[in-house]
Amino acid sequence: SPGGEPAANLPILYLLLDETANIAPLEDLPRYLSGVRGAHVRIVTVWQDHGQLRSRYRDAEATILSNSGVKLYMGPITDELTRRYVEGVLGDERVPMRTETASEARGDSVAHSETYRPRATAQRLQQLERDRALLIHTNLPAAVIDLIPWYEDPELRAKARASAPASR
Repeated sequence: SPGGEPAANLPILYLLLDETANIAPLEDLPRYLSGVRGAHVRIVTVWQDHGQLRSRYRDAEATILSNSGVKLYMGPITDELTRRYVEGVLGDERVPMRTETASEARGDSVAHSETYRPRATAQRLQQLERDRALLIHTNLPAAVIDLIPWYEDPELRAKARASAPASR
């Protein structure tokens, strides 16, 4: 389109790169991730863990992660590097506290305060079941979701049948 701007009505092209570090690693992946959003292209990368990402892309690890708007961590999360990243991204949560004291001399009293605790701990991340995942989105609160195989979902099974090539 004129001026190099993509047309707003273009469909989005999704590229799914499974085993991104191993099968066909792209040397310029950090540049691609940061430059294609305006061109109606979304790149989905799949990694085993953050160690694999760091090993392949070294100093560009942070660029890749910051340009990945959605991160899905399938349970359990067992390696330290990935756990530390997730703990840091999720941060702390505010927890209200209530303290009650009873004293015959002064009477009963109630105090309200708050404290902070990590949203995720190593123990909780390691205990994430294999059929669950932690979803971290740039603009939405993190959530633990259930992973349902496509063949167990009637609607997805029907779509797969409809898009399968006709047998000869």
